[in-house]
Amino acid sequence: MCGITGSGLFYATILISTAGLTAFGQKDESSLKDMERSQPEFPKQCAGFLKTERTRLASVWGNHERIDTILATSFSIDRRYALVSSVRARTAEDPPAGEDEPELICFDVTLWDTTTHEAVRSFSGVRDRIVAMSFSPDRKQALTGGADGVIRLWDLATGKELRASKPTDTVYSLAFSPDGKQALAGTMAGSVSTWAPEGGKLREIIKDQGAAAVLVAFLPGGEQALTVWADGEIRTWALKNGRRISSIQVPPLYSACPCADGKRIVIGTQEGPIHVWDLSTGKEIVGLKGHEGNVLSVVDFSPDGSRIVSCGDDQTLRVWDAKTGKEILVREGVSVTSVAFSGEGKRLLGSSPSGFATLDLATGEEIEFNASHRAPVSAVAFAAGGKSVLSGGDDGTLRRWEVASGKQRRRFANYFAGLAVSADGKLALAGCADHALRLWDTETGKHVRTFIGHDEPIVAVALSADAKLALSASQDQTVRLWDATSGKALRRLSGHVGEVTSIGFSPDGKYAVTGGEDARVRLWSLNDTSQPLVLKGHKREVTTVAFSSDGKQILSGSKDRTLRLWDAATGEETRTFARHQNRVTSAAFSPDGKRALSTSDDCTVKLWDVATGRELDEIDLSGSPDVPTCLAFAPDGKSFVVGTSSWVVLRFEITR
Repeated sequence: MCGITGSGLFYATILISTAGLTAFGQKDESSLKDMERSQPEFPKQCAGFLKTERTRLASVWGNHERIDTILATSFSIDRRYALVSSVRARTAEDPPAGEDEPELICFDVTLWDTTTHEAVRSFSGVRDRIVAMSFSPDRKQALTGGADGVIRLWDLATGKELRASKPTDTVYSLAFSPDGKQALAGTMAGSVSTWAPEGGKLREIIKDQGAAAVLVAFLPGGEQALTVWADGEIRTWALKNGRRISSIQVPPLYSACPCADGKRIVIGTQEGPIHVWDLSTGKEIVGLKGHEGNVLSVVDFSPDGSRIVSCGDDQTLRVWDAKTGKEILVREGVSVTSVAFSGEGKRLLGSSPSGFATLDLATGEEIEFNASHRAPVSAVAFAAGGKSVLSGGDDGTLRRWEVASGKQRRRFANYFAGLAVSADGKLALAGCADHALRLWDTETGKHVRTFIGHDEPIVAVALSADAKLALSASQDQTVRLWDATSGKALRRLSGHVGEVTSIGFSPDGKYAVTGGEDARVRLWSLNDTSQPLVLKGHKREVTTVAFSSDGKQILSGSKDRTLRLWDAATGEETRTFARHQNRVTSAAFSPDGKRALSTSDDCTVKLWDVATGRELDEIDLSGSPDVPTCLAFAPDGKSFVVGTSSWVVLRFEITR
């Protein structure tokens, strides 16, 4: 399909993709600060474990398997606010579907604050796919249109529908006039109509053109309009009588965007080149070459018109000098359907079918609006002295959460497996999809170092407390010791039969512990090459290992449903914890070593007294959507976090 997008003048813009479309709105200095902001609530499924004998559920970070597919995104012209249209699976918490509504899916429109990354309001009464949206000039109202062919006017302060037009063909594009008294609507059939939001009738100005009218825009002054059809015709015309003023036929395209002054338009083609055209002369000004394949979204000029941003099938995002055509920035591994400059031009605002994020052009920091893992959480760790939590998920992302507010503060891409944090919380180590290890700065999100050597995916990582050494275990059945300050491989730890599944350092960094498929735990001296001490007792694969904070004890969990406590000096088993009904997935000592936590596929989290082996408490998640997969104690031992298979991170406080 072809797609059109744009920015900078009074218009609405549309990007068509396999998932939906995006649209932009109008500029105004008014504010939405007085709007009520709804507070997040715990999902109803969590009610059964809000409080147990010694713990209390304090917060839930993320969404419980609520799959939202973004169809369209519309920004106010200053980019302070965004409207996001989505479709998702209907849940038990939603009201029953109406007579004309599908039973299995639910449609949402949400207003977001792009500066705070918070949802301001959701709109009720959305009955079909919304693919076109536009803010009014005063930013108090919005237009939406979509598959049902109805244009609706909404009050942004209350979320109520104010007015609706009679049905027409599928609405592909919408635009408010500069004075807010008129709206333009383009349809799939290629017609363009005017509509007075305050109560007028739809008036068809341009009839069926045989191709979708995927962009409609008011030119500066409001007396003329710009329309781009899917067949590549760009036309300017008089609103009063619909008379054609000029017409340009461009190469087959996927996307287009007019500049704020209405004098230029940029075209993204199906083969990769991008062209900037002069609307008054119909001549090409400059060509931008770099993308390979379809340019899905040339969505924006910068506010001053000096730069252009684009993204394409080659999964690259590129920023260009609009005058010379030279590349200013190339970011790889970006899969988005639209991207736009922020109002001040220092950030990029982008959306994909699965998420909505901002990118700081100066620092490279990326923050996702829909702050939730989109797959099971496989690793969690505290950072910044307990003020932050890092979580790694099977969605390929590593996320940093602020404990006090529960907000997501950073998102790292290219995560695969394993997570370890230095004692000071400033560095995080994780395995990546390319079989390499990467060390990140947890505050800035920047890569500090890359470790290359494994031939297969990494399954576990560890970082010494002083961040001078690193360990990694891989499906290539090797365990490697690294100099974390240089990235140099120091040693291979060989001895397990089969894959090594879990690893860890002693607090002083002199020893390493490993657990594997061979049901053995091995204790290694890192100061010499002597044979490891083999700890025998488990009957099946060892799934997790951990040192106590004083380095004197080791805790291991297994598929044999047990936790076992070992004397690190002698290798003797001193205690067995055997109350789980399925495999143990993770375990951890409290900072003082007096308590331990464990998670299991039996849907429980258990709190243990290490000295006696007594079970102190059990959090039973079997009545919730959550199966615990991983956990971490806070540095002060007063709380802990649990990652789950249903995409969320749960934070619990220990009450006694």
